[in-house]
Amino acid sequence: MKIAMKLTLTDLIRTLRWQAMEVAEQAVERTNKAPVPTAQKDDKP
Repeated sequence: MKIAMKLTLTDLIRTLRWQAMEVAEQAVERTNKAPVPTAQKDDKP
């Protein structure tokens, strides 16, 4: 039972890490595609 619990915990941690990585990648892609307000301010004199 202990081994099974450890396996399930490791699997949960792995899935959570993968989900976090995917969410982070999606967020980076969205920020890269979205216009940056600071750049617009810098362009204006």
